[in-house]
Amino acid sequence: MTVSDRPGQKAAVRDFFHEGAESWQARYARRDFESVSYQDRMAVALAFLKRHVRPGATVLDAGCGAGVLAAAMQALGYRVVACDLAPDMARTARANLRGEGAPARTLVADLDRSPFRPGTFDAAVSLGVIGYATHPDGLLAGLRGALKPGGVLVISTAGERLLLGRLANAVSALPDRLYAWVKTRVLRKAGAPRHHEAGFYLDHYRYTTAPDFDRFLAGGGFTKRDGAGVNYGRLHFMGLHPWPEALDVAVTRLVGWAARRGETAPPSGDEGLN
Repeated sequence: MTVSDRPGQKAAVRDFFHEGAESWQARYARRDFESVSYQDRMAVALAFLKRHVRPGATVLDAGCGAGVLAAAMQALGYRVVACDLAPDMARTARANLRGEGAPARTLVADLDRSPFRPGTFDAAVSLGVIGYATHPDGLLAGLRGALKPGGVLVISTAGERLLLGRLANAVSALPDRLYAWVKTRVLRKAGAPRHHEAGFYLDHYRYTTAPDFDRFLAGGGFTKRDGAGVNYGRLHFMGLHPWPEALDVAVTRLVGWAARRGETAPPSGDEGLN
């Protein structure tokens, strides 16, 4: 992962998530394939935190979204500070954190320029955030600086080479390209904003493989202690999924279970937490 200034990057990401706070909150309650993937990622993050960080510790939720993870950490006995670039996300998180024990602090913050004093936190959690950063190495340095000596970072990134996605692409590469081309042009003709198009994540998210992400973390001064892969992709044909989503969930979890039994490190291309 390299430093890259992308024009309009920060504003596009802030606006995209600012407009979708309620949908992100609902994502942790639904049972569709995409939602289950986020729920699995959160469960893995909480398991890592419980394994490596004592209750009562001060934890930063860096890029807290709607605050669902922050509320879960607070319920486990952690003292949480939650922040997000998108104002509506921070407001939603603040509402979700009411009545969950000791009051958590929530704020709007640009994590490319950490607002926290050095050595503030025992741990930091940042799920799916660093790929949006204009300066990912600066964000990592800010998280490292905010941690106390020996502090724990639980972090995830999205991979660009999902196993089941590669299989689906091999089967339907040409139909998928035609479908994506038509969909993009229909949305533009309808006047849909660019950040609402199917290509938002391709335009604004920096994907990486697990080995490259491990090297990036090591270069930022972190020593890996734990890792896991979450969501091995979804089969499709022409961008469609003409079968029950429960089948996709079962298949991807079966593949993930088999991969975790055969590997000690996060498999390349999947959501990794370190």
